[in-house]
Amino acid sequence: MHCEDPVIISQYSGPRDFEHHNVIRGPRAELACVHNIIKLVYRYGTKVHMTHLTLPQSISMIRLSGLDITFDVTPHHMLLSQEECLARADKPAYCKVNPPLRDETTRRELLAMFIRGEVPIVASDHAPHADWEKDKPYDEAPPGIVGLETTAPLLLTLWRRGFADLGTVIRAIQERPAKFLGLNVGIKQGSCADLTIINTKARHRIEPEKFRSKAKFSPFKGFEVDVAVVATILHGKLAYLNEEYVDGATRKLLENSLPH
Repeated sequence: MHCEDPVIISQYSGPRDFEHHNVIRGPRAELACVHNIIKLVYRYGTKVHMTHLTLPQSISMIRLSGLDITFDVTPHHMLLSQEECLARADKPAYCKVNPPLRDETTRRELLAMFIRGEVPIVASDHAPHADWEKDKPYDEAPPGIVGLETTAPLLLTLWRRGFADLGTVIRAIQERPAKFLGLNVGIKQGSCADLTIINTKARHRIEPEKFRSKAKFSPFKGFEVDVAVVATILHGKLAYLNEEYVDGATRKLLENSLPH
């Protein structure tokens, strides 16, 4: 469930622009949806996952219900307020995402819940829109923030700077998502490895123009992070190395250069 009550959103009659996005799709729409879903789960016992929650109150409601409801939160809702995003972003549409970015107080409370280990899963919410799509007027510009290439560096930087425990980050971006999706994360003898290799001492600034996504923009542009993804091994074969995808010929060349 992408939890926003459409009836409440439809009742809004004020200005429609990027600066009012958080009001157009206000907190009440999310809270009403979460409340209604909790009631339905209580009545019917259906398994439900709520994605991209933005409010600490939503998480508290789910936890207090005692029901088997899973949920996730995105990095941008924890690390960016709408005000800061609009002040930083090259285009206001870069900050348009559903549910919206919230105010600074809400953002800080949400991040504090993550640091305390109260956010079980973090979802990148990758939305690879082309830049020209974000040039459209408010009502036509598609919502979404790219997160595939920034999630791990941003959250692991919280660990490197002493704000979050490493286990909290790894559980939220790797262990629990894998379990939720039914993926086998254990290492068995003779199995092929799926690994991401991280350089934990690679301070750099996020440069969206280097993204492999078609969306070469981000409200995190210029953010300084302390961690970089060095390599990815997929099904036992090198797939990514030092910001470049590795094709078959390059992989064979690299493998032949290694000592036997």
